Amino acid sequence: MTKQSRFVWISALLVLLATTLIWFVFGRDNSVQASASSRAEEDSESWQTSAQESSAGSPDGSGPEFSGKSETTDTVSEFTSAAGKEYQPLTFSTVRAVWISYIDFQELTMGADETVFREKFTEVIGNCSSLGVNTLYLHVRPFADAMYPSELFPWSKYASGRQGVDPGYDPLGIVLELAHAEGVAVHAWINPFRISRDPESYLCPENIGLVWQEKDQGLVREVDGGLYFNPACPEVVSLVADGVDELCRKYDLDGIHFDDYFYPTTDESFDADQYASYTLSGGKKSLDDWRRENVDTLVARVHEVCSGYDVPFGISPAGNLDYCYFTQYANIARWMNEPGYVDYIVPQIYWGFEHASKPFEETLESWQSICSPDVPLICGLAAYKAGTEDGNTEWLDSHDVLARQTESCTRHNTAGWALYRYGSLFNPVSSAADAAAEELEALRERLME
Repeated sequence: MTKQSRFVWISALLVLLATTLIWFVFGRDNSVQASASSRAEEDSESWQTSAQESSAGSPDGSGPEFSGKSETTDTVSEFTSAAGKEYQPLTFSTVRAVWISYIDFQELTMGADETVFREKFTEVIGNCSSLGVNTLYLHVRPFADAMYPSELFPWSKYASGRQGVDPGYDPLGIVLELAHAEGVAVHAWINPFRISRDPESYLCPENIGLVWQEKDQGLVREVDGGLYFNPACPEVVSLVADGVDELCRKYDLDGIHFDDYFYPTTDESFDADQYASYTLSGGKKSLDDWRRENVDTLVARVHEVCSGYDVPFGISPAGNLDYCYFTQYANIARWMNEPGYVDYIVPQIYWGFEHASKPFEETLESWQSICSPDVPLICGLAAYKAGTEDGNTEWLDSHDVLARQTESCTRHNTAGWALYRYGSLFNPVSSAADAAAEELEALRERLME
C-alpha cells in the first residue's frame, strides 16, 4: 500500500470514528428527547380527547360534563398523576355546591377541639347532603393565612381565634376525611391577593404580607386600610403558585378554587413603579391591558401547577362582566376560551329575576354567550339574599327564588350551581331566619322532583 493510500484509509477511518462519536453523544440524546416528546404529546392528546368527550354533554342530556366521571357512578379509574399521587379527584357531571367561607369556619372552630370540630362538620355535611350537595368550596386561605399547617402562611385567625396560633388539629385534613367518606368533593378556596382588611387587628408578625410590607419593595400595597399583594410582582405570582403547590402536594384535593379578589383598585398609583419599569424596558401595553396580563400570568401559572397534580382549577368571578374586565382586570372571556387558564367557571350571578339592571336569566345567558363548551359553567347563587332587599322586594316577597334559579340552571343546560354561603341557609341571622327556612324547604322540594 502506498503512502498516499494509507493516508486516505486513515483519514476515512478517522471520519468514521468521529461520525460515530457525534451520533452517540448527540443523536442518542435527540432520539430520547423525541421519544419523550412524543409520549408527552400522546398524553396531552389523550387528555384533550377525554376532556372534549366529557364536555360534550352528560349521559342524560341535562348539561355539560364536568369531567369524565358520570354523576350516576362512583367508579373511577386509578392512575398516577404527573406528581406521582394516586388520588383521583372526585368530579361530577352536574355540580351541586356550597361555599364554606371563613365566616362559617369561625362558627365551627371557635373554642372547638378536634372532637368538637369533627362533630360540627359532620353536621355540616349532613345538612349539605339534604340538598344533594356533592361539592364544597372550602375557604382555606382567606387572608394570606391557612386553615391547615403551612410552611408559607401562618395559621388563620379563623382556625384558632388568633393568627399564627396552632388550633391543635388540621381542619382541612378533617374536612377532606369526612367529606370523602360521604362521596363529597372538596375544592380548596383561596383569596390570591388579599392579606387583610385591617392589618393592626389580627395579622401576626410572621405573616409574609407584613414582612414584605416592611421591606417596602412594592410587593404589598395598602388600599382603603387593607393590605393586598401586588399582582404586578413576579414574587407574588410565585408565592401564590407555591401555596397552591403545597396544598396539592400535601392533600387529596378535588380542586383549587379562586374567588373574585384580583386587582383591588383602579388607582394608577397602586403599581405605578412596576408599570414605569415595564414601559422603560420597551413595553407598549396600556396600563389596563398590562394589568390584565399580570392577572393572566397568575391564572396560567396556577393552572400549570394544578395540572401537574391532575387537580381541576376553577375561578368564581364577579357576576358583572364589565366589572371583572375594567375594574378587577380579570379577562374572563380569555380564560374561558383559551386553553391553559381554567377548568371550570362559577360566576357570582347574585341577582333575582326582577333585578333592574342584572336580571338573573339575562345575566346567565350573557355568560353562556362567551363561555367555551370546554369550560363548564356553574351558576353561583346568592343564598345570603334570602329575606333581604336587593333594589326591590323580590327576596322579601318570594321565598322560592333559589329553587326557581336552580330550575333555570337546568333549563339553560349549565353544569350546575353553587350556593353562597352555608351559614346563610343553615345558620342565618335572626332577621332572615324565616325566609331562609322557606327558601331551604322550596329548594329541597324542587330538587326531589
